[in-house]
Amino acid sequence: MTLLLPFQRECLQQIAEQDALLLMGRGLGVERVMLYFMLMHATPTSLVVLLNATAEDVDFFNTELVRMSSSSFVSESGNERVSRPLIVNVNSEMTQTDRKSAYLKGGLFAVTSRVLVMDLLLEVIPVQMVTGIVVAHADQFVALFVCLEFTQI
Repeated sequence: MTLLLPFQRECLQQIAEQDALLLMGRGLGVERVMLYFMLMHATPTSLVVLLNATAEDVDFFNTELVRMSSSSFVSESGNERVSRPLIVNVNSEMTQTDRKSAYLKGGLFAVTSRVLVMDLLLEVIPVQMVTGIVVAHADQFVALFVCLEFTQI
């Protein structure tokens, strides 16, 4: 993955400095901006939700994120490095308890819109930890509805 273009760097700076909504169309390098945003926030103290991503999207992002950085987090004790997937897939196959436990560890989560809505309504996801919602293929209205729902909480 190449470095960011000046306008992409400016987009990332602006959304890092203040709450913002960034909409980008095809051909502007949206994947690159999404990758750098996720890389900036892939920490145990923040939570980034990746919505509307296909399995291929998640594989692509994981591959690129591993290439761009270390795929480890420092353990809670701070002494050792614990390897885990950069993007954790969250779906209805995970129990509510497992999802809550995963969310509390922070990092990047590919979540289905249905599960995210339920987790927001049932207060499973710690909203105070959410530092970003990245919507892949934002032309689909379901994902946008979930974002609007999040702003109401």
